[in-house]
Amino acid sequence: MVAAHWSPGEETATYVSVIAKQRQPVIVRTREPCSTFHMDSCDGFIGTFSGLRFWPLLPNPADILIADIAHALAHQCRFGGHASKFYSVAEHSVHVSQLCLPEHALGGLLHDASEAYLVDLPRPLKQLPEFVPYREAERRLQRAVAVWFGLPEDQPASVTEADDTMLWIEARSLLDSAAVEVIRDMLRSRNHTMTYNMFQAAAPMNMQALTLTHNRDGDKLRLAERILLAACRRVEAAPLAVATVSYTLDNALDYARRTIPRFLERIQGKTVLDYGCGPGWQAVAMRRAGASSVHGIDINDEWLSHGRDLAARAGVDGVIFGKATSAEKYDIVLSLGAMEHFGDPCRELARMCSMTREELVISFAEPWYSPYGTHLNGTTKLPWLNLWFSERTLLNVRNLYPDGSDGAKRFEDIRGGLNKMTVRRFEQAIRSAPGMRVEHLILHGVKRVPLVTRVPVLRELMTGALTCILKPRG
Repeated sequence: MVAAHWSPGEETATYVSVIAKQRQPVIVRTREPCSTFHMDSCDGFIGTFSGLRFWPLLPNPADILIADIAHALAHQCRFGGHASKFYSVAEHSVHVSQLCLPEHALGGLLHDASEAYLVDLPRPLKQLPEFVPYREAERRLQRAVAVWFGLPEDQPASVTEADDTMLWIEARSLLDSAAVEVIRDMLRSRNHTMTYNMFQAAAPMNMQALTLTHNRDGDKLRLAERILLAACRRVEAAPLAVATVSYTLDNALDYARRTIPRFLERIQGKTVLDYGCGPGWQAVAMRRAGASSVHGIDINDEWLSHGRDLAARAGVDGVIFGKATSAEKYDIVLSLGAMEHFGDPCRELARMCSMTREELVISFAEPWYSPYGTHLNGTTKLPWLNLWFSERTLLNVRNLYPDGSDGAKRFEDIRGGLNKMTVRRFEQAIRSAPGMRVEHLILHGVKRVPLVTRVPVLRELMTGALTCILKPRG
């Protein structure tokens, strides 16, 4: 444990207790203490904590005692002792055993057992050509450990992945920036780009990835979920700031003005249907900005109530909120930030078309493959989550948080719904809009990067928002 008051005995007890849970016998033998031998007669043995003589270069599996391993690793600090706090190889090993697959837990716990006898060398040093003999000795000793504890001779992939993941977490938490750069470059050179990219985006690290053990369904957190959690805010922390949580009547139309040409001019003196109005900020603001009347519709009763209260507090009349429309046609039908939430977007698009007199304006941000298409940027700033992680992993981590704990197993079922609307799917939908023609379509590049929205594939990844204006044919 990395703590201000550390006791080697606690580290040893932790390591041994975890071994005990793996139901491996603790071997206890009586040997003549190594202190009875003259040091000038040593032939490559070391004296262990239990008092045995042990030859690391010619290891005998029967002489490998778990008490010796636990004691030695608990007294060795990671990173050659250059960490900002004492952090033992024993604790590192316990964390690796928790991160790897359950069937590989014992292998994860003992993956550095050879360092109890050969000491812990920092990995960048160990990889040098001059240390080839050390690496060979380490492999022989690890094979002896594997034989004695009934482990596979080759280290399982899940243990290697967990070890590299812990290395990066520990480096970010316990080393200065120069040392972190060395480890970052080493991991990248070994094709661990996923680990590098995810943890590069997460500073500081969420160490709950190491302490939380189960999700809300009672299932043990999987390695992928721990990796994602490490890049997220703490479970009890407030959501990260995003634009849509800070609306006022003064800024509610900022997005529309940026993405829709001549927006304020378009709504002057017009009857407007705000389709999917949400809490009503834009509807009330449009009426204040000169619309003849505004009707906001939504399926969320709380949002409709909020819109009515907002209009009353602001003293704005001519704004109606409800679940159904009060007219057959509106001059302008507007959908802002709602298209990606509709359960059946083509059906809702057809309905909007049927109520449009002059023009239908649709604009929404964060299509599915954009950097924050999962709408989880209130939990983590790591982009393109749906490319890194499975839907199961994303939603299991989302459900750890109070503001996301609806138990949804699909994005379509989360509060508000998310239909995975891509750029291509949207383009296909508007081209098939009944009785309408596309007059205007703009793809807004992420960070306003030019030209990226014209490049196949890249346009899906780098389109941050879309704006479309449809008009009735003829």
